[in-house]
Amino acid sequence: MENKKVIAYGYFSDLGISTRENAEEHFKDYISKNKNWNLKEIYLHTGSKQRNDEMIRKIESKIENKEVDIIVLLKLKHLGKEKDFYNFVDKALANNVDVISITDGFNTLESYGKTKYYIMRTMFEERKKIIRDRNKKTLDR
Repeated sequence: MENKKVIAYGYFSDLGISTRENAEEHFKDYISKNKNWNLKEIYLHTGSKQRNDEMIRKIESKIENKEVDIIVLLKLKHLGKEKDFYNFVDKALANNVDVISITDGFNTLESYGKTKYYIMRTMFEERKKIIRDRNKKTLDR
């Protein structure tokens, strides 16, 4: 089995016990349990926002350039708002890159994980459509 190139991404709080070192150790421990995974980079940040757009753009560039096989996240919410999450995962899957969230039980490496994602994605789009239609009806009154 070929080695998989892995990038880790997450936010850590500089308050309390969730330090950079703890977050890095969490990633390394999780990734080391998979013998054919090769950790290439860890992107970690702290600050006022849990999403770092600059880091996300760098990771997306690596996805598009086929430099990564798996993205491991601490939490899904670190990707930003719901639409940001779907856009990121869509881009990853379109480039044959799997996405895993350690704490959320989200894993597109597993077939049911991809199925679950596509169902969630469809429900998100349907909810957006319902809201658009409701807003249009309100404006048409």
